[in-house]
Amino acid sequence: GKYVGEQALAAVGTSTPIMNIAILLISGMCMGASVLMSSQYGAKDYDTLSKQISTTMLSGVVFSVFLSVFFNVFAHPILLLMQVDASILQMTMHYMRIIFAGLLFTFMYNFFASTLRALGDSQSPLYFLITSAVVNIVGDLVFVLYLHMGSEGCAISTVLSEALSCLLCVIYIQKKVPVLQLGR
Repeated sequence: GKYVGEQALAAVGTSTPIMNIAILLISGMCMGASVLMSSQYGAKDYDTLSKQISTTMLSGVVFSVFLSVFFNVFAHPILLLMQVDASILQMTMHYMRIIFAGLLFTFMYNFFASTLRALGDSQSPLYFLITSAVVNIVGDLVFVLYLHMGSEGCAISTVLSEALSCLLCVIYIQKKVPVLQLGR
């Protein structure tokens, strides 16, 4: 807020409730699936677990892409419905569109993190989240202070940090968790 100004801060704050709805829907889906996955993993029912993982992954990807497209297409009408002040409308819409363009990364991290937790590994997703948060903070400073990109830079930093946490999960799973390596 100190470096981007009041309007950019208002733009980010205005879009937060909409982003929270999408993120909570994704998180809820991942948590619900993780309950089933942990039960199947505990029962050593690896065939059903594999199907559950694949089903959650596919349905989550489709759902995330749908939400991304929906909120990108309808960003302007939604913000008008929310009676967003005209002085920040464009800035808010640009911020939202960037965030929602990266919604797939949000789903992927939540999916992998929930799945790892369902299998008893709660530390790794936490480390990936901490790394992502630090990268997001550094990215915000770089995009805002040095590249002068304002709220759009903050959105880009957020998406890139989410992509990083997703990538870290994928690398970790490929190296350490063979049961989660997705096949066909």
